Amino acid sequence: MKDLLQGVAQLSSEELDYFIERAIEIRSSKEGISEEAQIKTLIEAVGKGPEQSWLQRLEELDQKRINNALSDQELKEFQQMGEELEEWSAQRLKHLVQLAALKKTDLPALVKELELDNG
Repeated sequence: MKDLLQGVAQLSSEELDYFIERAIEIRSSKEGISEEAQIKTLIEAVGKGPEQSWLQRLEELDQKRINNALSDQELKEFQQMGEELEEWSAQRLKHLVQLAALKKTDLPALVKELELDNG
């Protein structure tokens, strides 16, 4: 496995895209999941985000941080929430990359297609 990953690290961007596409196809065939079902599942995963109340608490803690008004406990909570948000973002990106490979498109085009760009 280590040799495989070292080999993958040497691939060009185009070769890596092809590799990811083929890996997803192989995984799909082994799991018996249709491409359509995978696409649907990935779109749902991309669209699912943190709960609104969680985001409001994060914003509240961020405002306290800006005003230097966080208690030690709130600072720990804010840091933990930041780590959770980072993990969620990484998972979302992973799902987007998988979805782009399944749809045989690039990430910027997929983001535009899904209307995820805010600018």
